[in-house]
Amino acid sequence: MGKVELIELKPMTYKEFLLASGQEILVAYIESIDKIEPISEPVFTKLNNYLREYYLVGGMPEAVKIWSDTKDYKHLEKVQENIINAYFRDFSKYPPPGMIP
Repeated sequence: MGKVELIELKPMTYKEFLLASGQEILVAYIESIDKIEPISEPVFTKLNNYLREYYLVGGMPEAVKIWSDTKDYKHLEKVQENIINAYFRDFSKYPPPGMIP
């Protein structure tokens, strides 16, 4: 038997996703906003494109790492599938609510 070490990681925020994608300038821009006003079209487009990537990749750190390293949809899909399967395996440890007295 091997040793398994589990670490609890929370999903990454959009800003953390941007940082993992090497977009420190966009994060600095977001953090500099102090009032509501229109964003220039090029900046808006870039932020929107990264937001779409964030929706596709999700915020799970392993998926974000794979995506930033490879930009490979097949590899990303495999990582996401493994994460979902891990959740299903974890769910199976607990009885359905109707079975708890």
